[in-house]
Amino acid sequence: MVAVERLRAVEGVDADRIVVVGHGLGGRATPRIAARDGNLAGIAGLAAPARPYHELTLAQLEHKVAVGSQTWDDLATIADQWADEIERIRADEYDASEKLLGKPGAFWDSLAAYDHLETGAGIDVPTYFLQGTRDFQVTAADDLERWQTELEGRSETTFETYDGLNHLFMPGEGPSVEFAYAVRNNVAERVVADLATWVANR
Repeated sequence: MVAVERLRAVEGVDADRIVVVGHGLGGRATPRIAARDGNLAGIAGLAAPARPYHELTLAQLEHKVAVGSQTWDDLATIADQWADEIERIRADEYDASEKLLGKPGAFWDSLAAYDHLETGAGIDVPTYFLQGTRDFQVTAADDLERWQTELEGRSETTFETYDGLNHLFMPGEGPSVEFAYAVRNNVAERVVADLATWVANR
């Protein structure tokens, strides 16, 4: 909100054509930003999770444990620990000051207080969701389709998938793995072009 207001005050910026773009949890937050602002020209979510974040976190870890032929005993141990912590999150049995899944309780309180799907369905703002099909962190089947279902019938809502792109919208082959993020790569040009065109038309 502060960033949007500061941008509106910048000389040369059209205050009525501001679009907020977020990646990952940032994409999940864009409906909330739009609802609070009330005057955005559009919002875009890149790999925006629709599932509860604690379930998403465990699914990501289980993928890391399962992919390939290497056995990761330390990750398997963490998965067991996190499964217990997730049950506490679901049951709302934690203190704001303690950490669960590496995040403070206040973080989980904030997520629990925000219904991103309901908020997204309730705002009248052009919305654009982009998703790579090789993304193991946020997936087309588990997340993008949930957004599509919950926002069905909503006007000016566009969904786009990109074959062969991972969570960072970078191309690759084979099972998606986290260490690939450390390899030099670029966001696919078609994603940049599509997003730029969509923003330009707001």
